[in-house]
Amino acid sequence: VVLRTDPTPSGGATVETTNIVAQRTELMNEADTLVTAWNAPSEAGYEQVTGDVVWNNRRQQGYLRLAGMPANDAQQMQYQLWIVDPDRDRNPVDGGVFNVPAGQREVLIPIDAKLAVVDPKAFAITAEQPGGVVVSAGPLLIVAPATSEPRPT
Repeated sequence: VVLRTDPTPSGGATVETTNIVAQRTELMNEADTLVTAWNAPSEAGYEQVTGDVVWNNRRQQGYLRLAGMPANDAQQMQYQLWIVDPDRDRNPVDGGVFNVPAGQREVLIPIDAKLAVVDPKAFAITAEQPGGVVVSAGPLLIVAPATSEPRPT
């Protein structure tokens, strides 16, 4: 599992990697945390992507787990997360841009929501210009509906 958007020189786990795993696990153990799987992608080149989204609305914190996500060249394109929250706005909330290094089977990405999320209905990833965009023209590469219920205490 790679948890950074830049490869480590030693190729081993870093303190940052360990912290992200621990923080994600801690968040998943909270009763009001939503854990939802990505739908099976249909966009060409992304059919094999699996993983999940972990999101806690109270803490406004979450993580993406992506396995089989194609690597990107950050000089040409970056992935961008969108949080669909129609109670907040008609446009999705920017969840941050990220990269997937070549040769990585699985990555964990912290969500960086630019605005407070009220009631997420879905999470989606697009491919955008470096630095991301304010409003995406799509297509949606991968989508995870926020349909699973938070776990009971």
